[in-house]
Formats: sequence, C-alpha cells, structure tokens
Amino acid sequence: MNGRRPGRRTRAQAVKQSTTAEVAIVVAVGLAVLLGGLAPALASRTHAAQTVDAETIVVRDGDTLWSLARARTAADGDVQDTLHAIRALNDLDGALTPGAAIAVPRAAGESRVADR
Repeated sequence: MNGRRPGRRTRAQAVKQSTTAEVAIVVAVGLAVLLGGLAPALASRTHAAQTVDAETIVVRDGDTLWSLARARTAADGDVQDTLHAIRALNDLDGALTPGAAIAVPRAAGESRVADR
C-alpha cells in the first residue's frame, strides 16, 4: 500500500478535478455570452432575409421616410411596415439626404404612389 486511506484523492487529483470544473464553467459562461450576443444579430438577419421587390430613387428636398413609405404602401397596408423596410434596405438610422440614391419597396396593387 502507499500509506493513504482508501477513497482519498491525491493533491494532484484534486487540482485536476478542480481545474476541469473551472474550465467547464468558463466554457459554459462563454457560450452563454456568445449566444446571447448573437441572438439579436441572428434575429436581424432573419428579418433582413425577407425578399423585398425594390427600386432605387433619388431623395428630393422635403422627402421624409414617412412620406416615402406612405407613397409606397398599398391602401390596405401598414405604412410603418414599409418605413421599416426602407430603413432595413438602406441601413438607415437618421434623416434622409437630398440627392442620395436609396432603395425603396416597389408600390404594389392599389397604392398611394405620388408622381415621382
């Protein structure tokens, strides 16, 4: 025998078991952070993956996101949905710049399309 009581771990075994547990915790926390950070990005990609029939227009003085969305929304549609589509198509987070070319959804069916 080696002079140890049966069932007792050596110091090396205890350190190895402790280190393995710490690594498992770090990996679990890392995965949780990674997946938590990816969730919004994945949701955004899923939303952006929807196909939108779009055309390019040049922004005029006085154009707003709301006026462009309203002009391209079908009579039974939701202007807010069209506005979100314009923002997503162009990665917009602010005001429009006159003279800028932007993508807008094509007006479908009966729409409120003004002469452009």
